[in-house]
Amino acid sequence: MIEIKNTFSEHELKALKSLVGQEFKFIGGREVPDFLVSDSLVLGASNTALAFSAAMKDVTINGAIEDFSFLFVEVANEDVVAETLKSGNMFLLNLRHEITGISIVRETLTHFVKNLPSWTLSADVALVLHLVEGNVMLRLVSHSVEAIAVEYAHDFSLSSFEKPSSRFKNDLFDAYTSQFEVISVS
Repeated sequence: MIEIKNTFSEHELKALKSLVGQEFKFIGGREVPDFLVSDSLVLGASNTALAFSAAMKDVTINGAIEDFSFLFVEVANEDVVAETLKSGNMFLLNLRHEITGISIVRETLTHFVKNLPSWTLSADVALVLHLVEGNVMLRLVSHSVEAIAVEYAHDFSLSSFEKPSSRFKNDLFDAYTSQFEVISVS
């Protein structure tokens, strides 16, 4: 069975953990629209700015190439932050609360052929910033699109979480199962 991992690295987790205890300032980006769906975003906090991006990863499975989207995070460079501030595309400015914790939503998607597992995708599909009041979520829109959606929710639960859309559908030959779990980063 082929195992595909699209999860945050230790370096990325360290950057995420650095947000805890800081004040949330904004989410935005030079070209981020007001409906908050983009392939790249900047999150500003009191001492740090992180850049979030969605990208595609090609994986060869049984001779065919499959594309899977994934999230990655890095410390935002000064130019990216300056461009964001200059553009004025900063949102959720009224949520200036302390970041009290970080969680990741991880999906395990398994493909079955003739009732036997063929491949498994383990992917971090969302990030949840827990604030003193409410939660800011950055989530993949789809398994096959480079897009991140940002949402605010007073309460966060897996049952109300909007899962990524998927082109993987059950039919006569293929079956898919999907499981989600919330992992506390800090």
